[in-house]
Order: sequence, then C-alpha cells, then structure tokens
Amino acid sequence: MQQTLLYHPTCRYDTKEAKGRMLEQLWERALRMDEGRLAQYVLRNDDGESGSEDGGGGEGGQGGGEADTISRSLSHPSGELREMGDALVKHADVVWLTYDYYAVSSISRPGFKHGEPSIGGLYPALFVEKNEFLSFVEGCHLSERMHKTCSPEHYSQLFLVVNTAPPTSQGTATSEAAAVNPKAMLNRREWVEMLVRICIMRYVQTGEVPDVSDALHKLLNDLVKQVPRMALHDSNAFRRNLMYTEGVDAILRKHEGMLHGLFDIFALEPPPCLSDEPNPFATKDGLSWDEWNQLVDALDFVDRTFSRRDVGNVYIWSRLWAFDDGSIGARRKVTNLFFEDFLECLVRIATMKSLPSMEEIIYAGFSDCGDYLIDLKGTGALIELKEATVSEAYDAFCQSHPASWDVPPTQDTEDLVEHLLLLMKRTIEATLGKPPDKDLGRRDFVRFKSMYEKRLLNRD
Repeated sequence: MQQTLLYHPTCRYDTKEAKGRMLEQLWERALRMDEGRLAQYVLRNDDGESGSEDGGGGEGGQGGGEADTISRSLSHPSGELREMGDALVKHADVVWLTYDYYAVSSISRPGFKHGEPSIGGLYPALFVEKNEFLSFVEGCHLSERMHKTCSPEHYSQLFLVVNTAPPTSQGTATSEAAAVNPKAMLNRREWVEMLVRICIMRYVQTGEVPDVSDALHKLLNDLVKQVPRMALHDSNAFRRNLMYTEGVDAILRKHEGMLHGLFDIFALEPPPCLSDEPNPFATKDGLSWDEWNQLVDALDFVDRTFSRRDVGNVYIWSRLWAFDDGSIGARRKVTNLFFEDFLECLVRIATMKSLPSMEEIIYAGFSDCGDYLIDLKGTGALIELKEATVSEAYDAFCQSHPASWDVPPTQDTEDLVEHLLLLMKRTIEATLGKPPDKDLGRRDFVRFKSMYEKRLLNRD
C-alpha cells in the first residue's frame, strides 16, 4: 500500500534497538572519558569495597593496571561494567526522559539569558545546570539532611566533581569540545556518570547493595516512582495513537504552505553581534529553543491550560533522542526542531489546548475556530495570569474547556489540528490587518515576525 503520510512514520520512532545502540556507545565513551576515571571509581566500589572520594566522586588513581582491568571488563560480557551498561539499556527511557525534563525546567521565556553568556551570547538549552540537577535530587528524594554520604552538600560537591576533568585529560582524545560540554552543565555523558555515582553514594557506600550494577538497577527502578509523571511521557505512543493517521496527514497537507512559510521565517538566524562567538548549533533548517519560544509567543498560545512548562514539554517530546550527542553535528540535531519535529509539536499542542467543537463554533455564529477564539480574546477586561495576559471571556472559555497532555482529547485529532491551524492563520491575519481567506506569502510571514519583534522590544 502506498504511503500517504507527510513523512514516513517508521522514520519517526525511537525504536528499542536504536535506544540500546545509543546507550551502549555512550556508556563506553563515558568509561573512556577523563582517563577512565568513572570506570576506576566503579571497580573500586564494587562488591562492598569502600571508596575514598568525598561526596561520592573525587579523583581516582591513574595506574596502568587499572586501565588493563577496564579494558578487560569492557570486552567481557559478564564484567561488572558490561552489566551496568545492560542496566542503562534496560532503563533507557527513565535515563533520557528525566534528563530532558530537567534540562528545560528553568528556562521559561524567549530570550532568556543567564548572567554568564555562553555560545553565541545565549545560554545553550538542553543541558542540565546545577539548580536543575538539585531540583532533580530534591524532587526524587535522593538526599537526606546530615546523611553520611547523601546530604544536599554531598550532591552539590558531586555536581562540581563531575564537571571537573582531571588536568591530564584536557585537550586529549578523551576530552570533549566546549560546545558539547559547557562548563558547569551536564551533558548526556555526564548525566550517565552522575546516575552511576549517585547509586554508589546511596546504596553501595552505605552497605545496602554491595554490587554496583544491582545498585544502578535499584536507583533507576526507584526513579520511575519518584519523577513527575510528565517526565516519563511516551512519545512513541502519542505518535502511534494520535498523530500518524490519514486524517491528520490530510489537514497538515491542506495547510502545508502556511506551515512551511512560518517555519522558514522563524528558523532564520539573526545576524550575530560582533562580540558574540559563532554559534555552532545555528541552522536555517531548524528552530532553536529560543526561536521555538518566540514562535509560540508570537502566536499567543500560552494561557491557563497551555503553560510555559507545556511549551518546553512539547519541544522535548517532539524530537528523536536515540543518538550520542558527543559531536557538534549530533548536538545540532537535538538543539533544533526540524520541520517534521515542528509538525509534531503542533499536533501535540492541538491536543493540549482549550479548543471548541464545531457545534460550539456554529452555535456562536462563527465560521471557524480562529474567528471564534480571536473574538473571545478581545472580549472583556484583561486579567493577569501567572504566565500570560488574557481577556476575561477567553479565560472563562479555557476554564470550561480543560485540556492536558495526559487526558485523551474529546475530539478527533484531525479536528483539533484543523482548529489550531485556523487559529494560527486568523492570528496572523489579524496581526497584519489582512482580509481573511487570502493566501499568506513569504512577505506576510516576514512582516508578522517583524511586528512580533517590535512588540517584544516594547514589552521589555
């Protein structure tokens, strides 16, 4: 049967096999990194042997005998290090979904900058910074006051240790470029190391679980019960059940011109300032984290039922993540939404926002969802919510039409997508003062983005 979808669904799943291969490669790289520091630490602590590192993560010895042991353990299927790799593969979802969830938890609006600029003058999204890591520790109940190995102070020290490479590894084949491993932030490889060191701190060094691989299994099983439920969202299930249908495909094809035009204009990178370092992740073929937030802001999507946290969730859920991000090219893939990812974002938003049924629209005297909701947005006094300013009438509508990522939609997905895309179209037309039902061209999208940027400057 000929494929009718806009893109082949089998190319848009993170398969179990792909996840396994990625984690095996990443685990081996984590063991080889920094002169084999992590592997030495694991082997010293296995089977009840006590480690001497403060906070669960100091520097280890650099003896050649230990290096030989590491190589033998990696190549032997029954070695402890291999068993730990198997544990990571088994629990791949909790490892990466938790990482992604906390990596975007502190960035809440477009143009967000930290005090110390990094690549291209902007803080690179999708790395875990210290506050986010400590939020993970607290939220998953991993620390205890005055505990001999797992106090909050131990975790603060552990974050510093994982981010500090031995002096001998700088500039060697076992170090990483600053672009894929910024200072004071955890990349994926460091996140794996962090989980391993935490399981040793909590279970091995206390004598509760003497075997390190068993301790890692226990930690990852415990995390499934502790992390927020949205951190373990099954993207493949959403794609399979709600997205890859002929009905959704037909709606996306119907509005493909508008979708491509809007995507292409917002994906354009602004000229860098002379003082900025070149951003190695920039590409005109994808929306960066900042560009994605700007597009959501320009379309006025955030309200009572669709929050900034939802904006971040949609961003991380709509990308494929089964890859090793140790290179700039691979990292570029995860720090941008490409067109297929963008389409998935919109389908997800359609199932998460408050949208009317066609019967409600007709009963209210309007021809489509866009006209109806724009009228509501202009009715009544403005009220300040936590993350947005909306009209009384529109907020009342949102309260009477609750929607969420974890609640099955009350309408067919293709109907919700049609409503959302018409809301986008009417929003652009209203912003430009353009008559309805006229074709939108490149100049219209350029003007729309320019008008949004002017509003953003005035707002700041």
